[in-house]
Amino acid sequence: MNVSCVICSELLTPSGDICCTLCGHIFHYACLQSWLKRSKTCPQCRVKTTNQRIKRIYLNFSNDDNVVKDSVSLQNEVDILNVQLKLRNDELNKLTKDNVKSRNEIAHLKQKIFEVEHKISSTNKIILIQKGQIKCYELLCSNIKEENEKLKEKIKYFQNIQNLIDVKKRNEMRADVRWLLRRCAANVNLSLRCADCESSTIQTFSRSYRGPARASAAPVRDIFSAGYLLREARGLRSPLITTATNLLAPKSRLKLPVSAVEIVEGTQKKRKAGQKGGKPPTEGSAFVVGPL
Repeated sequence: MNVSCVICSELLTPSGDICCTLCGHIFHYACLQSWLKRSKTCPQCRVKTTNQRIKRIYLNFSNDDNVVKDSVSLQNEVDILNVQLKLRNDELNKLTKDNVKSRNEIAHLKQKIFEVEHKISSTNKIILIQKGQIKCYELLCSNIKEENEKLKEKIKYFQNIQNLIDVKKRNEMRADVRWLLRRCAANVNLSLRCADCESSTIQTFSRSYRGPARASAAPVRDIFSAGYLLREARGLRSPLITTATNLLAPKSRLKLPVSAVEIVEGTQKKRKAGQKGGKPPTEGSAFVVGPL
């Protein structure tokens, strides 16, 4: 049984000071003293009461824990527990949602971790492959450098051989050109000698037939034939000299001697001077090529 004080609405405990008025109502002693200072009546029934009419009461409470509580207290406790339960349920729902959200985030992060680990493993494999390729390329590069050095040495060797071949070819070309010049010079000398002989013969013949004694037509025809032969010989002499000069034209490239050209030019000058002076050309004035 729970008994409460009407003034403070708290339960009366065995350890507290309990008192009652003459009307029989029970209060806390301290609560009743403070009440009587304001009003000299009973707080519950308003009967006149003084300090002399107050009596102390000593109650004996049972120590049994199985005492049945009143319905009001139980209802209050139920309400409090319901509120606490609702708060706990709300908190549980919130924590459940947070847990689900956290689990989803954990699963998403695990998927990302798996993808990143897969990428890392793939990248590591690619790095290993590329390292192997780099080693192969370095070995190939070193081999190519060695082969390049060998090829450079071969190129130098073949260049030396080519230089020797070029020197040999130039020597052979010089020998061929010298042979051609000698042959051409011999032909030119022969033609010039023939032309000189014919020229001297014609001039001698013309001198012998000058004057009034020439009356026959046959000697005249011989004279015209001799003049024709002289002009033809001179016409043949000029192409031969031109051919010899053209053969001697690349003398600067082949480094040939220039004595042949000088001799040809000197011979031409001597012939012109001899013809102006009226002297017939001699055998020594013929075109002779000097030693090459």
